[in-house]
Amino acid sequence: MFFRNPKIKVAIVVFTLLIMAIIAIFALKGCSNSDGNYSKPNLPDIQFNNDKGYSPNSQDNSVKIPAVTGIVVKSDTLSQKLDISNPSNNKYVFIVEIYLGDGTKLYTSDYIYPSDTVTNVWLNTALKSGVYRDALMVYTCCTMDDQHTPLTRYEFPIEIRSLAE
Repeated sequence: MFFRNPKIKVAIVVFTLLIMAIIAIFALKGCSNSDGNYSKPNLPDIQFNNDKGYSPNSQDNSVKIPAVTGIVVKSDTLSQKLDISNPSNNKYVFIVEIYLGDGTKLYTSDYIYPSDTVTNVWLNTALKSGVYRDALMVYTCCTMDDQHTPLTRYEFPIEIRSLAE
């Protein structure tokens, strides 16, 4: 009943426009500086050190890992013959671990120095005859000093074939 009066309708429209204008002024005020003019954010200049960041290679820090896709072991025995080596041109000590796909650790080597090969290993668990997929061979590279600080780790999926004698 009171919206039928044209004076009230005009008053509501004018009041609504006034509120919208006030909101717009406050919104624009938030994007302006103190004198009421819009200003871009003041960001510092990008700094360059006047070189390309280039330095010549001083040493080769690459690692050569004799990765395999699988190993073969004798079933039902802990004593195994494997061939786990650290190439002579490496500058790091290896620790090699072998895991089954469920996370069971089968083997952890001692430190394997460059040019050394491990051939006789003792597994933590004797494997039944069969194929174990999704196993993992893990190489941890350590420093050559007395602390043998771990530097990086490489993980290779392998398949283990356990054969009856």
